[in-house]
Amino acid sequence: MLRILFTTSALFAWNTVAQNCTAPPPSPDFKFDTMNGPWFEIVRIQTAGGNALQQFCACTQLVFSDDEGNKTIGNKDVLNSCRFLTPSGDFINATSYLINMGPTAHWDEVYFPGGPPASYNAILAGTDERGIDWFVEYDCSNNAIFGNNYCVHVLSRAPTGFPQTLMDEILVETTLILKLNPENRPINYTMQEGCW
Repeated sequence: MLRILFTTSALFAWNTVAQNCTAPPPSPDFKFDTMNGPWFEIVRIQTAGGNALQQFCACTQLVFSDDEGNKTIGNKDVLNSCRFLTPSGDFINATSYLINMGPTAHWDEVYFPGGPPASYNAILAGTDERGIDWFVEYDCSNNAIFGNNYCVHVLSRAPTGFPQTLMDEILVETTLILKLNPENRPINYTMQEGCW
């Protein structure tokens, strides 16, 4: 069962600044020291900006690694990859960079140096009934170049078999309690069957 991670005051503060794209607090259960390596996207909720590319994705995977070039503690490189439409489709790849870690599990995300940052946060985390780690990543940006965009990604160390009861709890937490989907964007389950 998910633990309620936010106090009433934190929820109130989040709801009052949501228009400015301020991130909710990161999860105290997020295991930063074991973050590196592959994670598989199970579900995504995105505004049109992020979905413009990802709507064509199957087999989505994120691979986190320490930023060796920068040497700043907490900075991560993220290889985002997927297949075009099917498990045998062409690869689509993009690398983003997590920088300026404030509290553990909160960063600025950029795709190129000097680019407009998004607020990138691990907001929920845990271990499912199979003993598999998972976390929920929420990012949000509000800038003149790309406009207002947000994404909710449920990530797991295993590509398939995510417990539906846990997913239902996560979706209630993110959409109804934290109100991280104000545009009521659709919930997309990522195709992972036959990918690995």
